[in-house]
Amino acid sequence: MTSPVKRSGGSRLLEHVRVALQVPEGAILPTDQENIQVLARGVRRVAGPLDAYFDIFFQEAQPQNGLTCEMIYWERPEGGRVFNAGAVGASWVLGVDTAFERLLTNVLHHFGVTAQGSEATDKRL
Repeated sequence: MTSPVKRSGGSRLLEHVRVALQVPEGAILPTDQENIQVLARGVRRVAGPLDAYFDIFFQEAQPQNGLTCEMIYWERPEGGRVFNAGAVGASWVLGVDTAFERLLTNVLHHFGVTAQGSEATDKRL
């Protein structure tokens, strides 16, 4: 048994993917969080043959206006920081996309992670 999703205007959670109209039985729609900073948006006007989009309940969804992902940074009110590259496949470009490597190096540096070993290089911008 599923129940209809109640949508509220301006919801961050539902901004980039049109979620399925049903919440699975026993599931709870998460509440929006404050202070999430969108660093970048991934827009794809025409879906590729292998593209697949899912809502937060892993039900099929459709991108809204081509927006397929958002890269975010969030400092949680309870403490802790979150960086989300926005797409499951983001790690696939590590090793071939030097700009993304630098970005991720900067994020790790911001979180206090330092490279160790003789092969470590400082790629920060």
